[in-house]
Amino acid sequence: MHPLSHAEPTPRHDASEPETSPESGQRRERKQAGDIALSRFEALNGAIFDEALPVTTIRIVRMAGIGWGACSVRLDPVSGDPEICAIELCERLFSKFDGHAPLDTILSHEMIHVHQWMVQGPEIMKSGRLPKFGHGPDFFWWKPVLARYGYPLKRGYSRAELERLDRRSLRKEADTLCL
Repeated sequence: MHPLSHAEPTPRHDASEPETSPESGQRRERKQAGDIALSRFEALNGAIFDEALPVTTIRIVRMAGIGWGACSVRLDPVSGDPEICAIELCERLFSKFDGHAPLDTILSHEMIHVHQWMVQGPEIMKSGRLPKFGHGPDFFWWKPVLARYGYPLKRGYSRAELERLDRRSLRKEADTLCL
């Protein structure tokens, strides 16, 4: 069984919320997607990052910058230290794919940026240097780590790549269930 296999969390639903508008349905879907993303963040943080990442805000948005996800950091105005990281995930990750692999691939990519800022950043700043993060050597250091879980690490991902990854992960899950 895949080390990050999971049962979908039971979606929290407020029965008092009227379902009279498309907006309330969209809010509920984003809330459910956020619950799933948080559950996957916790699983990935434990399995890949050895619980090193701090609690991080995860927002489900219509468009995450120009891609599937984005990571932003807020620096303390006095010290310049990283204070808060937030991950934005595109809602299409939850509506276009059936398996967990596309979400885990994008989420782990963004979690590396959280690691860069929140774990590596303060250490670099203590030495008097400013961190320069992005998709450089320290980012791609994680490539073999993610590959062990079947997640590719790249600068960006096309929809076709994520669809192939989704089909492959669904086949593996089906094979596991048949054993």
